[in-house]
Amino acid sequence: MVKKKKKSFRSAGFFIVLALCLCGSIYLNWYFGDSEESGKTLGESILVDGSNVEEDPNEQYFINARIDRKAAYDTAVSELNSIINGNADSKSKASATEELTRLALSNNQQVKIEQLVVAKGYKDCIAFVDKNNTTVIVDCETLSSADANAIKDIVIRTTEQSASDVRILTVSPETNGNSTAI
Repeated sequence: MVKKKKKSFRSAGFFIVLALCLCGSIYLNWYFGDSEESGKTLGESILVDGSNVEEDPNEQYFINARIDRKAAYDTAVSELNSIINGNADSKSKASATEELTRLALSNNQQVKIEQLVVAKGYKDCIAFVDKNNTTVIVDCETLSSADANAIKDIVIRTTEQSASDVRILTVSPETNGNSTAI
């Protein structure tokens, strides 16, 4: 009988400690979490339907350009893989494998150029790397010659192409998504 009372006392003590911790956490939340200070009320929500969102035409331009580039890349990869896995001769398979490798390298270079240009402080950019040339489209109103040279330097270091093979274009709100060559 003594053991039963001891077990009952332990479980009652556990629940008392648990209740004290719960009360303490509620008090600390109330004390440190002053909701009026943040200007928000608990449970308050705002419904959003997207009708007040201003659409940036440049942002849409870059989204569409990336979608188009990805679709072209996927189509090319699919066709090359069908040649590699199909009944083509060994010369065609080797050529398709080489082209697939070049496409993957080009894709990696495009991503690297875009990341480095955006890291320079531009809002957005898209790069198109081909065998013989590279075009970089930057989201900005104007581009100084120093900035253009910095972007060219990024492209030259990434692709090992010459400066004459690099073309930089800008897209600004004034051009409504049309590009201006630099």
